[in-house]
Amino acid sequence: MKTVSASAHARPGRAAASAMAAALGLALGLGALLAPPNPAEASAPGSPVAVSRVEAGRTVVAAASPSLSRPKLTGSIRVGSRLRANVTTTGRKSDFLHYEWLRDGKPINGAAETVNYNVKKADLKHRISVRVTATFVGGVTLVSTSAKTEKIRPRLIDDPTSGQVVVNKRRPLKPKTFVPLALTMPRGIANNGQPVRPSVARAIEKMHKAARADGVGLRMISGYRSYALQRQTFNAYVARDGVRAAETYSARPGYSEHQTGLTVDLGGYEGCDFDFCFASTKTGKWLKKNAYKYGFIMRYPNGSQKITGYIWEPYHFRYVGTKVAKNMKKKKIQTLEQYRGLKAAPNYG
Repeated sequence: MKTVSASAHARPGRAAASAMAAALGLALGLGALLAPPNPAEASAPGSPVAVSRVEAGRTVVAAASPSLSRPKLTGSIRVGSRLRANVTTTGRKSDFLHYEWLRDGKPINGAAETVNYNVKKADLKHRISVRVTATFVGGVTLVSTSAKTEKIRPRLIDDPTSGQVVVNKRRPLKPKTFVPLALTMPRGIANNGQPVRPSVARAIEKMHKAARADGVGLRMISGYRSYALQRQTFNAYVARDGVRAAETYSARPGYSEHQTGLTVDLGGYEGCDFDFCFASTKTGKWLKKNAYKYGFIMRYPNGSQKITGYIWEPYHFRYVGTKVAKNMKKKKIQTLEQYRGLKAAPNYG
């Protein structure tokens, strides 16, 4: 029996295989055949693949296969804001891109063929995504859908968790029994045991320090009130003065800024707490001049009752942050309703 060595049946090396393929191709009149691709040189998943061939002694690279990336959404997920779909295509030139916006995976009526989507009130607490269809020259069509957003949130001025929420007689808290996630006591300033949000506490501490440096005594008389405490307070005023009078200076439960943890009633040591005369005290004058520097505005200024629904309260200050407070000061805008372009709220309507 003839013995055949193992080497006689070993697979030829890559160079040898290429040579053999070329020789075979020439013998058959086919020009040349390409050697099998090297796995290490293979394209990454999802990448366009270029197909090449040899014609008349030269290598010709055909157009890469088209690809479409998964859309990525940018923008804010709040009502009134805008989302934008961002995609990239590779390979052949795309003929056109078609955008179909989805709410919880279902098409939104009238929200197609545009790269931008304006978030609506109907989207509140739903998740938004977009399906992009790319049609390429030659008839190739690819479809890709983005990930869903987190649940759409209210506008800042509607969101009770936001530092920019606007509460008045036409804009109750939602829910009316809202409780801030975090509350804390300002340090170094006398108060009655009512906390505020941490951001407000830090601002009060800075303002108190500045007032003290100017020889002004500042103390916090009232801060956060729960729904139950506001109901108790409001009912007491109604029992004393009647509903009509009470509603000019006290809010119904669920409609009070004090429930947000963003509002404080401030006082000094000259008397006149919770009274018009506070404006003429040293502390009242200092606050009117300087409170905005620390992010506070006088929420119910003199002469604004037809807008805010409440009589003048020179001691009632709302924290809106230094950016908004300074902007309102610069533009000489007195109320949040005017600043935010909201309708007046003279009553509960």
